[in-house]
Amino acid sequence: MTTLADFDDYRPKSKSGLLRRVIIGFIATFSVLIALGLAFVGAFATLFSWGNDQTIKEIGPKETTEQVAGFLYYWHLSEPEIYHKEEYRKDGTLAVVSQLTRDIPGLHGIRGFSESGGWNGDGTDFYEAALSPRLVEQLKNKLNSSSFGHSKAFPPGGKYKPDWWPTEWPPDAVCYTDGYLSFIFSPGEGELWIYVIRS
Repeated sequence: MTTLADFDDYRPKSKSGLLRRVIIGFIATFSVLIALGLAFVGAFATLFSWGNDQTIKEIGPKETTEQVAGFLYYWHLSEPEIYHKEEYRKDGTLAVVSQLTRDIPGLHGIRGFSESGGWNGDGTDFYEAALSPRLVEQLKNKLNSSSFGHSKAFPPGGKYKPDWWPTEWPPDAVCYTDGYLSFIFSPGEGELWIYVIRS
């Protein structure tokens, strides 16, 4: 026997029920999109912060001396010191042996500073060194005859410069520049500053 209940599945669906399902579907889709967006932003922020980790290093006098000497040697502004010593050969005879040293007489590193960041360790290095009168004259002659461009425009040092980096330079200071390397030389003060941009 057929009853009214048998016709329930064929009755027109109410518009309010259909609208409710559409709204629920929209909210669910929107929630998923927000979750994916937040996950993407979080991953990007982590990656960006990892690539821009800033490392700062204070450099002592000994390493500063070695680094400054390396720059002076590389740019042919100083010659390696040669010293001689006597040594006994295996056969017992005495011989004079000549050797090179990285030391530059009259060069005394004061301090240095290095900061790095970015994807490839890009950054800047700062060095300060004191020079003996003899080394001042030698360096003055070398720099004046070098291919370095020179001016009274001094590198400001950037955002991460050390506190000791000068904001006012000695009146006789000159900046000698080649690419990303700058020598700031003050003969009167007997000091040398080196500024290097690593990229």
